[in-house]
Amino acid sequence: MKKNVLIFVLTMVACGFGQNEGENNILFLNGGKTDITFSYYSQLISGIGNSIGYKSSQPWNIWGNPAGMITFKKVFVGVNIQPPLWIDPASFEDINKTIEEEIDNAIVDYRTEETKLVYPSITSKLNHKGGLYGFHFVKPIKLLNNMSVLSFEIGQPFYMNLNTYNDGFETLIETRKDVGDQKKIIKMRMNALFQSNFLIKATQYTVGLAHQISTKTALGLKFGQTHVSADVFSQMKLDGIMETAGTEYAFNDPYDPRIDFEAGETNRLGQKAVIDFSGKGWNSQIGALFAINNSFVLGMDYDWHSEINLTGDMSVTQYKIPALNEDVLFGGNEESEDGGEDLLDATKLDLAKLTLTEPVQNKIYDYLLLSFPSSLGIQTSYQGKVFETTLGVRKYFNTFGYELLDERYSAQLNYGLQLIMSVGIFELALSAINAELVQEEMTDTGEFEKINEPTFLWIPGASMNFGLFIQKSYQVSTKLFFAPTPGLGIKLGYFF
Repeated sequence: MKKNVLIFVLTMVACGFGQNEGENNILFLNGGKTDITFSYYSQLISGIGNSIGYKSSQPWNIWGNPAGMITFKKVFVGVNIQPPLWIDPASFEDINKTIEEEIDNAIVDYRTEETKLVYPSITSKLNHKGGLYGFHFVKPIKLLNNMSVLSFEIGQPFYMNLNTYNDGFETLIETRKDVGDQKKIIKMRMNALFQSNFLIKATQYTVGLAHQISTKTALGLKFGQTHVSADVFSQMKLDGIMETAGTEYAFNDPYDPRIDFEAGETNRLGQKAVIDFSGKGWNSQIGALFAINNSFVLGMDYDWHSEINLTGDMSVTQYKIPALNEDVLFGGNEESEDGGEDLLDATKLDLAKLTLTEPVQNKIYDYLLLSFPSSLGIQTSYQGKVFETTLGVRKYFNTFGYELLDERYSAQLNYGLQLIMSVGIFELALSAINAELVQEEMTDTGEFEKINEPTFLWIPGASMNFGLFIQKSYQVSTKLFFAPTPGLGIKLGYFF
């Protein structure tokens, strides 16, 4: 069931209702108030907490490469903290004004002098979720008579929560039905309450080992497991009455004598979807660093991620009014031969059973497939006494996306560039990833085909870091993220 409240409010009143032949009129419409809160945290996008490095006096400061852990000479314990941030999208765009204009255009053929209209009000908040998002433990050891470093990390690379609530959408629609040589006026009043909560989060456990083969060469390996859960609860409570010739008929009335419940008939109305999925996947990264001298380092790494197949339970319950054209209601009557259909088709109404409804058979799946890109990176770094810079190039393989209900949405990352420059305690990082956004659906042959033209774009990245030591043992690092999403990351660590 893919109709959240935003789609419900917008498409209920903003999509084309079809051609009106004077049979349908909207007498009353109240869009209600909708609150939308989107909370997120993405190490995958922003890079917050991706490394456990620090600025050292050695030429191994390439922290995206696991071999860079060889820099640690003492036991280290650290945490990553994400302070909460809030952004009001209304500060950048007047969403309600846009909706009002779309509503006016959408109902122009159904509006009469009697129409009473209360525009929907949407309040949205973008929340960069705060909390503890990473724990790191690093211990230097001797291995094969050379310096080695062991590491253990726990992190939350991804978190997303979309919560939507609408306090009541009301509408009154009037239609006419021919009965003999007369036209009967039928009115339908609907009231809808909608709430939806979508939560997906990932927790990652990683162990690593870096080994210094010689004074100029170091190798590193990380291996980990990612646990992902996805929970969805979406419900639209629908109530309403049908009125004709002064008699009212109520939906959701289990005692209506006109409905033959024993024969399988029903007057239930509403819809509900519940999803509870979980799964796990594996990831590994291998890297190497080669020190040309005390100032220049070359590096290479390969980062691999498996697909994550989330399995569990999915249930969808939905009842609809046969006479109510849902294709029109939710924006899908483009293929109608006459160019459009009535919003409320009086020819499908049974005057003896005006509140008769029918169940809708929705697709349900017991899995959600997540895919993550693997990548090959090459780095070069220069480290002077005051100035340090690192340039990286990365080639991506596979896609970043998901597959559910015979549909697949993915971002094909092609290649990326990264430039890091630091002077003293200040660091500036700039990056760009070339990507291709693709939407596909499964055909009758079981293969996926593109349903629209791919969108090509560059995903920018920009951040500024301030890091310092206190009494040579305490590490404090604050990172401000400007793109692709704003954020603030804090790292606290202690060297024993």
